[in-house]
Amino acid sequence: MTFEQVLIVLFAVLVLINLVASALRRAMHEHERLREDLRVPATPTRRRAVLLEQPPRVGKRLQRVAEPSAPAVQQRRPRPVTLEEARRGMVLMAILGPCRAVDPSIVEAGPR
Repeated sequence: MTFEQVLIVLFAVLVLINLVASALRRAMHEHERLREDLRVPATPTRRRAVLLEQPPRVGKRLQRVAEPSAPAVQQRRPRPVTLEEARRGMVLMAILGPCRAVDPSIVEAGPR
């Protein structure tokens, strides 16, 4: 083997090792994240409703206060965008063009 062939093989092996290491890092990170999500508290906790202020009264009736319709959603950390997803997004943007909803000339003219 010539010196150039040895360098090419060495470079290919290093790239392969780098890919395997990054895949293992991602798998370990995902495993630890799932492990944290499944962690159960050691002691059961009970939530108590605490009245912070008196509800407003209208005559002798209590006025209804709007309650939240759904529990708050936990914010997830956004996953990084892959190169393939970014490429697809750019192609879609090129095909569809700019959004017409924010064009002031169309908004002022209204529907035809």
